Amino acid sequence: MLTAGVLLGIGAVCTAATLSGSAPVLTHLDGRTNYIAVQTVAADANTELPAWPSEAENSSFTLDLGGDRLLEPGDSHTFRMAVRNASPRLSADLTMTITPPRADTAAGRDALRMFEALQFTVREGSTVLVDHVGGSDAAQLVRRLPGTVGSGGVRRLEIDVALPTTAVGDLQGLRTPVQLAFTGTSTYPADRSVFE
Repeated sequence: MLTAGVLLGIGAVCTAATLSGSAPVLTHLDGRTNYIAVQTVAADANTELPAWPSEAENSSFTLDLGGDRLLEPGDSHTFRMAVRNASPRLSADLTMTITPPRADTAAGRDALRMFEALQFTVREGSTVLVDHVGGSDAAQLVRRLPGTVGSGGVRRLEIDVALPTTAVGDLQGLRTPVQLAFTGTSTYPADRSVFE
């Protein structure tokens, strides 16, 4: 009988503590600064990079191989590119993809044939990220940039696009877009943002 009374008393105390601790809790979650935004600009190797785009995000850039940049077998053309983590707060791991053209039309299939004949080399300073990789080797055209890019951080790349001397003759006159796209994955922001 004494045991039952003690247990009953403990139950009453727990119930009273639970009821007396209840109150509405308001939590404000603001994710307006918790996003990844990637911006890119590119130019010929011997010219200045343009200003950053006004769009909050411009994560890909199509290199122009027209005009005097047309490639014949054995030719190459070099572009410079900058990519910026425009997130207001978050650091990011950036992944670069050299994207083949869509092949859902006859012109697209011709563009893909030309793209697959090209070779790509991408450098960041003295580090070679992509080394003479053919356009047909899609898996090798995806690279995670080494290290984390902080909020407002910029990485500068040099891209060589070459048409090897072994390219077949029936590619003459074909054109292809060469698009570099970047995706960002958030990491813990070790430092405060340069935008704050």
